[in-house]
Amino acid sequence: MSQSRDLILCLSGWAQKHDSLEAIFDYGNFFEKYTIKSLDYSALTCADAFFDELKNYHNCQIAIGWSLGGQLLLRSIAQQLIKPKYLILLAPPFQMLKDHRVNSGMPQELYRKVQNALQQNSIVFLRDFLALMAKNDRNARQIIEDLAVNEENFHNLKFWYEELCNFSCFDIYFSLMPRTLYFHGHGDAVVHISQKDYFASKINDFQEITFEKCGHAPHISHLQEMRKAIEIFLQE
Repeated sequence: MSQSRDLILCLSGWAQKHDSLEAIFDYGNFFEKYTIKSLDYSALTCADAFFDELKNYHNCQIAIGWSLGGQLLLRSIAQQLIKPKYLILLAPPFQMLKDHRVNSGMPQELYRKVQNALQQNSIVFLRDFLALMAKNDRNARQIIEDLAVNEENFHNLKFWYEELCNFSCFDIYFSLMPRTLYFHGHGDAVVHISQKDYFASKINDFQEITFEKCGHAPHISHLQEMRKAIEIFLQE
């Protein structure tokens, strides 16, 4: 009888290919030991549909999320829709918009500017967004070449942008969070690195790894270092 394999659930970042995180595990015996699945939330038109779809992944042992994907995992765990043993986060926003609680968030005027840009020409804006993700990264050219905007469902991106900007992790309880490994780049121009401190203060079993000369895509810029850290994290 073949031994059942643990499930790794991957949630990518806003406007990115839904399976972009699978490359992290594309080496060694990960594909032999784990079943790796990516949920394409950009194909869904509302948060309720996403949470309903997530029920199909309730048995995941490891959950990994990048940016908005990480925030959605936190919300899902807080609602007990999934109960992973390990959580891996890549630069998720604790709160995207700036207010009296989060000074390092996006100003309201920039939020409205992005809204208008998405309305006028989504594809042009998304290509500019790639440059923002690569900003301050030692491998900026490689990131721009490797990342590809998800134009297939770009008509849904306006909804998910609103979902990203209008949610705050101050609204969830962190007592149910599993062991968490957190990655962030010091040069991140999308989610300021200081937001990691909010997670560090809320999650009991929290390990953070930060990279110098790294932007918003640490899994591309520092892939080998991330793989090694994840291996150690899962073995402990």
